[in-house]
Formats: sequence, structure tokens, C-alpha cells
Amino acid sequence: ATYNGANLILYLNTQNVASLSEIFTPYTGGTQNPQLGKSNYLLSPRYSKGQIPTATIYSRALSSTEILQNYNALKGRFGL
Repeated sequence: ATYNGANLILYLNTQNVASLSEIFTPYTGGTQNPQLGKSNYLLSPRYSKGQIPTATIYSRALSSTEILQNYNALKGRFGL
């Protein structure tokens, strides 16, 4: 996923599968650690049922070309 300050874009195997420009508050630091796969939906947290095999946090939103480059560099680890 990438966030450029206005839009959250979710990629799955390099394909843009969803985007969100409303109701999204990015993690900005502070005393709590970010939690991948967790959503604070209303007042009831929800957790992803999927698996996240690798995660990297950048200080900027990556382009779709950079997403593809990273995907190609790592996909062999997962038999893709």
C-alpha cells in the first residue's frame, strides 16, 4: 500500500486493487507502534485474516514502477 498524503492505494501482486481518499488517518508516529493488518473500524478493531509475508515502510509514497520493481525483486521467495 502507498499513501501520498491524500490517497491510500492498495496493490496486490503489482495490481492496483483499491484506493481510498476518505476516512483514512495515516500513522504519524507518537507513542503507539503501527500495526499492520489492523483497522480501527468505528470503535471495534478488526484484523486482517490474510498473511503479510514482508513489509517495508518508506518515508514517501512509491510509484507504481517502484512497486513493480520491488515485487519482481522479492517474488521468487514466494514461488511466484
